[in-house]
Amino acid sequence: MSHPKVAKTDHDVLEVIKARWSPRAFDITRPVSRDAQQQLFEAARWAPSSANEQPWQFIVADRFTSPNAFAEMLAALTESNQSWAQYAPVLMLVTARVESERFKGPNRHAWYDTGQAVTLLSVQATAMGIGARQVAGFDAERARIACGVEAPFEPVVMIALGYPGEPHVLPNEKHRAGETQPRARRPIADFVRWMGAVVLGVATLSSAPAVRASAAPVPVYGYKVIHTYPHDPTAFTQGLIFRDGVFYESTGLNGSSTLRKVELTTGKVLQKTVVDAKYFAEGLTDWNGTLLQLTWRDGIGFVYDRATFGFKQTFRYYGEGWGLTHDGTRLILSDGQPAGALRFLDPTTFVETGRVIVKDHGLPVAALNELEYVKGEVYANIWQTDRIARINPTTGDVVGWIDLAGLLKPAERVADGAVLNGIAYDAAANRLFVTGKLWPKLFEIQLVLKK
Repeated sequence: MSHPKVAKTDHDVLEVIKARWSPRAFDITRPVSRDAQQQLFEAARWAPSSANEQPWQFIVADRFTSPNAFAEMLAALTESNQSWAQYAPVLMLVTARVESERFKGPNRHAWYDTGQAVTLLSVQATAMGIGARQVAGFDAERARIACGVEAPFEPVVMIALGYPGEPHVLPNEKHRAGETQPRARRPIADFVRWMGAVVLGVATLSSAPAVRASAAPVPVYGYKVIHTYPHDPTAFTQGLIFRDGVFYESTGLNGSSTLRKVELTTGKVLQKTVVDAKYFAEGLTDWNGTLLQLTWRDGIGFVYDRATFGFKQTFRYYGEGWGLTHDGTRLILSDGQPAGALRFLDPTTFVETGRVIVKDHGLPVAALNELEYVKGEVYANIWQTDRIARINPTTGDVVGWIDLAGLLKPAERVADGAVLNGIAYDAAANRLFVTGKLWPKLFEIQLVLKK
């Protein structure tokens, strides 16, 4: 009896894959029928995904049936990509649901899973004689607006789709030259390393060792509790800083979000302003006598006078807002996404000036939450864990891990969502404070290197 997951085929699938070299030249006179498109999406439907979430969504603009939508989507591409994509019969924006319905939180595998769906769609297109070219060069925000993409979906890639046309229609000479033959592929030996035989429990590598195998381990720190202080157990802590002897804290949840000034020794709220119930407040930092507060999914932040809590202005940023800190020159923002990015913003204009991917031995670190700048490093809570990453903000490399397991007793984590979140540093006295969402305590700790 054959296995139900082993396909029967009378053709060489490898030849189909090798033929898939993304044409730019399309036959503008030949539509891709709705039935043909359905076959492509049927292929994508069978892509594997983590926990069977199937987080992908394809938004289709057909030049023959929806020319206005096609023009809007085309305008989101870079000028170079517009020069050839204007001849495609179909444009598609591929988006991914970055929140997991099953686990009620970020889906760290959403982009990878969506990539598998795109791959199967592309292979099926080639088997049907249809060209499918993925396009990364586009304005994600403009595409989001044109296609009505709303959270929790995020744009991933665009695809131009159609039957191949004649290369001479392409206005760019480089594009015309590249259309007649596929680009050279690397030899397998250049990107594959086979592990050597295992002898007496010791594995040896053939050729050069892999990066992860040879990399030195990242140091891990435990902790020593120096002081324990009371903390409001109803405060859903999203941002925390320590300035001039007091804490400033941002608390979240729609209808419960606040900005507050808190006394260290007693946990007493000395000053508070309530955030509009339609916003879920997030990270917090200070800048030149002001306090800057993020919101989760609204792409809007608030600026307050630090002394009076008087509202001064709003600012905008792309995507979700999770953690916020600064290095004295730039604002540093985390968005909690699987790609593991720290984004740098100008503190005056709030324009993004750069970003770095946070990596541990070359792998992205997802779910970066509350942030604090400490002695040239960025400390980041990892959502739903008891770990804090110590990050080099120049390279994105994790240079250390802080393991805070056992800091708050399980019996004191009685509320849902009571996870570690909240880091504050007292630069004047070199003190490090940590707490969590809905935690009844706040701790001053000293880091201890684990052996």
